Amino acid sequence: MRSIWVGLFSAGCVAVGVSSGCGRGIVTSDTAGHGGAGSTTASSATTGTGGSGGCAAASDCPGTDTECHARTCANGACGVMNVAAGTPLSTQTPGDCQEVVCDGKGGTTSVTDDSDVPTNAGTCTVASCMSGMPIYDQAIAGTPCTVSPGKVCDDQGNCVGCLTAADCASGVCQMSTCAAPSCTDGVKNGQETDVDCGGPSCPPCIQGEHCLAGSDCVSLVCTGGVCVTPTCTDGVQNGDETDVDCGGDACPPCASGKKCLIATDCASGACVAGVCS
Repeated sequence: MRSIWVGLFSAGCVAVGVSSGCGRGIVTSDTAGHGGAGSTTASSATTGTGGSGGCAAASDCPGTDTECHARTCANGACGVMNVAAGTPLSTQTPGDCQEVVCDGKGGTTSVTDDSDVPTNAGTCTVASCMSGMPIYDQAIAGTPCTVSPGKVCDDQGNCVGCLTAADCASGVCQMSTCAAPSCTDGVKNGQETDVDCGGPSCPPCIQGEHCLAGSDCVSLVCTGGVCVTPTCTDGVQNGDETDVDCGGDACPPCASGKKCLIATDCASGACVAGVCS
C-alpha cells in the first residue's frame, strides 16, 4: 500500500513538500521574483548619481562661469543661471558715457550712462555726455588749465601762460607769455624798490620814489622809505658836492684835505690835484 501512495502523488504533481520536480519549480520561481525587484532598484540609483549629464556640484558641469551667468547643479542635473538684466559689470571703461551690463541671457550689452563724463585732463575743454556720446566744448577764456607750460585758457581753446599782467608774477604778459622782470618794462617787479629803479640791478631812484636803503636813491639818502633831496647836512656826499656836505654850488667850501674839482670848492681857494690845500 505504501508504494502505491507515493506513485500516485508523483505522477500528478499535486502534493507540495515532497522532493519532486514540482517542488523545485516553486522555489525557482520565488527566487527569480526577488532577483527582479533588486535589479530594478540598482538601475534607478545609478541613473541619479553618475549617469550621462549628471553632477554632484556645479563645478562638475561643462563650461565656465562669468559675471552674467553661472553653472548650477540641481538634483544631479547641470544647468545655467543667468544674472538679471541691467546688472553692471565690475570692470568699466571710465569716461566713455556707457555702462556694460548683463543682458539677462548670459551675455553683455552696453547702455547709455551720461553720468560717466570724460576727464578734461587740464585742457581747455569742458567734457560732458549727450545720449551716450562724449561731447567736448571750448572752455571760457580765463579758465585755469595745466597743460605745460600754460596755466590759463585763451579764447581759442589754448592753454597759455597769461592773458593779462595779473596772471604773471612779473606783472608783464607779452604774447600770452609771462616775461621776466626788467628795468625797462614799466612795472615795479623783481627786486626794484620803485618802477624800474632801485634794488641791485636797476638804476637808483630819484627824489620821491620808494627805497629800502640809500643805495636805492640818486641822493643816496633814503628817509622813511622814500628817496629825499640831497642837503648839505645829510652826512652823505650827494648832489654836486665834491666831498661830504661841502663843495659844489650849494654847499660850503671844503676844508683842506677834502676833495675838490675847482678852487671855489675849497675854503683856502686852492684845489691841487683834486684836494683842497
